[in-house]
Amino acid sequence: RALALSGTTMYVAGDFTTVGGQVRRGLAAVDTAGTGAVQTWNPGLPSYSYGYALAVNNGLVCAGGSFDKLDPQPALNLAFIDSSGNVQ
Repeated sequence: RALALSGTTMYVAGDFTTVGGQVRRGLAAVDTAGTGAVQTWNPGLPSYSYGYALAVNNGLVCAGGSFDKLDPQPALNLAFIDSSGNVQ
């Protein structure tokens, strides 16, 4: 549903449960510098959730979607997430 590029990291949002064989629900990050590897960034959306929109600015990912928390922090449909996958 959405892509956002920051340096060599492509953030992806959608209705998925895995990316490249790794468990990632609705939000994920992939290396674009040649390897295509799934990065460790994993905000932890619940299984019933998915991402709709993304933007990246100053190292923070703004994610919008259908969710009520990002493991374990409450976040109602919008969250700012740092490079470690933590809600800010």
